[in-house]
Amino acid sequence: MKITRPGVFPVTLKLIKDMKTKTTISDFRFEPAGYGRYKVTYTSPVTWKQWTAITNDMELIDATKCADEPKRQDLETLKRVCKRG
Repeated sequence: MKITRPGVFPVTLKLIKDMKTKTTISDFRFEPAGYGRYKVTYTSPVTWKQWTAITNDMELIDATKCADEPKRQDLETLKRVCKRG
């Protein structure tokens, strides 16, 4: 089955399912949203869908945004926070 979207090359459905991409820091966008709060936007590298959440969990923000090499567990936790809203 071929999937086509405007501006995107046709790809097979199997190819999309086989694309197992890892979450990286570049998938997130951080914006200050007041004192001690950040607006975090996660963009899926496969579907380009976006989820946004406002969080005041500064330990998680420091572990991801301010870290040189963020841990995979912290990135997955932040992704869950964004998808939960």
